[in-house]
Amino acid sequence: MKAALFLTTFCVYILTAFPALAPYRDSGEMTSVSATLGVAHPPGYPLYILAANIAGKAVPFGNYAYRITALSALFMAGAAALFFSLIKKTFDLKDIPAAGAALGFAFSYFYWYLAVVQEMYTMSVFLILAASCLLLNSKIIASFFVLGVAAGARTDAALVYPAFVLYAASRKTGVKKLSAAHIALAGGLSIFLYSWVRAQNNPLINWGDTSTMGRLMDSLLRRSHGGALDLISGGFKSGENFYVQIKYYALHLFRDFTPAVAVAAVVGAVQLYRRKIELFLFAAAGFVVSGVIFIYLANMPPNTHALAILEAHFLLPDIFFCIFAASGAGFLFSKIRDSGGGKTALFMTFTSALGACVYLVAIWIFASSLGGVNKRRNFFLPDYARNISASAANAAVVIKEDVQVFSLWHRRYAQKLSRPDLNIVAAGLAGSGWYKKMNEPWNVILTPLRTADDWKRFISANNRVFFSNDAEFPPADIATTPYGLLNFAGAGASKASMLLDDIYFYRGDFRYGSHREFFAPDIIEDYAKAWHREGFYLMTRGQRKEAAYRFLVALKMREDFPVAAYHLGWCHFAENDFAGAMRYYKYATILYARYVKMAENYRAAPDVKESVRREAAVAWLHRGVTAERLGLNDEALESYSRATELSVNFAMAFYNKAVIYWKKGDFASAKANLIKTVELDPTNADAKRYLSILEGGRR
Repeated sequence: MKAALFLTTFCVYILTAFPALAPYRDSGEMTSVSATLGVAHPPGYPLYILAANIAGKAVPFGNYAYRITALSALFMAGAAALFFSLIKKTFDLKDIPAAGAALGFAFSYFYWYLAVVQEMYTMSVFLILAASCLLLNSKIIASFFVLGVAAGARTDAALVYPAFVLYAASRKTGVKKLSAAHIALAGGLSIFLYSWVRAQNNPLINWGDTSTMGRLMDSLLRRSHGGALDLISGGFKSGENFYVQIKYYALHLFRDFTPAVAVAAVVGAVQLYRRKIELFLFAAAGFVVSGVIFIYLANMPPNTHALAILEAHFLLPDIFFCIFAASGAGFLFSKIRDSGGGKTALFMTFTSALGACVYLVAIWIFASSLGGVNKRRNFFLPDYARNISASAANAAVVIKEDVQVFSLWHRRYAQKLSRPDLNIVAAGLAGSGWYKKMNEPWNVILTPLRTADDWKRFISANNRVFFSNDAEFPPADIATTPYGLLNFAGAGASKASMLLDDIYFYRGDFRYGSHREFFAPDIIEDYAKAWHREGFYLMTRGQRKEAAYRFLVALKMREDFPVAAYHLGWCHFAENDFAGAMRYYKYATILYARYVKMAENYRAAPDVKESVRREAAVAWLHRGVTAERLGLNDEALESYSRATELSVNFAMAFYNKAVIYWKKGDFASAKANLIKTVELDPTNADAKRYLSILEGGRR
């Protein structure tokens, strides 16, 4: 049964895996580092890098990225088999219900999704389950060694260390044996010496330069690397986002494992507490530390990017949640067995019904996950890297976001499709010494890219500079030109239309809302922004029909793109198509209302909230102007009022309100709004003139 379970899950993973590089977090970095046997970002992930290097050479099918995906699938299938063995023995389950529970575990959304990407998560899950099996079989020294080795895949193995110590203590493990276990733990952790040894040989990628013991320790403790959790949560008070995140985690458990499994987990926890206190302490400590406490310390805001980062950390508490659920299932089976009075027809009926329920839950989990994790036709990231490469020549290309940067690393280091004339610069790394050393063979001069002056020095030092739409190009006095997915730092004829229309690959479903995960839609958003930027470029040059087409493409790719809808409205307004303008301005204000609400719900920074509200106010203003042209003065007044609610310092909205009130003969309200206009904008001559008329008693 265990072998059948392993083969079944492995085959499903392979059949649904990304066909090439996955648009997921550090996948491109991991394939690049493994291909070159380098050192990855802190803490280095040495065990995974070594294993992926072997997989890249040994797996006899697929491109390099797909071979690394096979490694992820292999470890997750192995984890399913280990979970089967653990719950079968620990909770005295028969093969059939234990296999059903293991299938539900293996096909839950996050476990399945991370089994089809080039990342280290499933290796970590496999090793932690292996260590847990050893621990529960009283092989404490071996279990601590494997736990130390597991840290070489992901250091969050440290989060389950308290559970291991607590279990060993509850089993009255002697000091001598526990000391030996910690020596074994240190032996497992010695895998991190790889980063130090490898850095001595100047690998192509040597993140943080771990060539000294001091730098190695900085890497292990992440002192040399502000991680995504640190950067995103840094602006919040300790625990400020705990409630909303723990709620999100609870919803994940109900959605991805079903309420039936959640109920079984509660029953199982109660029964373990009553009957096997040492096992309860193990699972509870593992769940609380790796789940509840970690979520509290992570303190991530509830926006989509932060959630995408946090979700991968749900894998560890999910292990212990599933152990509790298996305990609940085991308890129910034992109750039926104990009350069956022998193998009567009633006993057999109850047992069969409960076994069927386990499989029905597993089938439900499989079916609900399949649509979101079947990535067989997902080519977004390799196509993105190819399209970027086709966009520029003899240039330095600055890209900010990790997934996009690493896709170009993968193209250079794993696929070996490097071009000496095209130099990809990671905006956040450009000032790092190790990164400059890494780029010495390439024709690019690196400087930090934080301020406008930094950018100007970089542009002056390099021949041609392009940058992605997310790269935060600050110099206001340097012209920029859209260039496909990129922008050229300088003036010149745009080539975006040729690139976007004729050269780029568009394989897949390019609708932002059609994908559950964050990173594939993020790639689609890059294309939508490129189409919009090209449209804006044409619109400002009077080519409104051509611009409108591009805005429509941007909206087709991302339906909730308010600025594209707003500019479409402007194009129609400029052509005196006021009905068409109103249609798109209405859509823009609806979208902006969502964005204003999201900014609040996501706990965005105050300046971000204010920026979104101001953009929304401008859209309402233009909706009001269009309503006036259509003779809808009441609707215009409502639009201007909404604009002033969103932006209390919006002088033009107050002035337009005054005009409407004047038309209506409500001179008191007109006067109040004119006073507010002049207060906010003393340069508004019309407002001053009309205010003086009212103050003079004239109409």
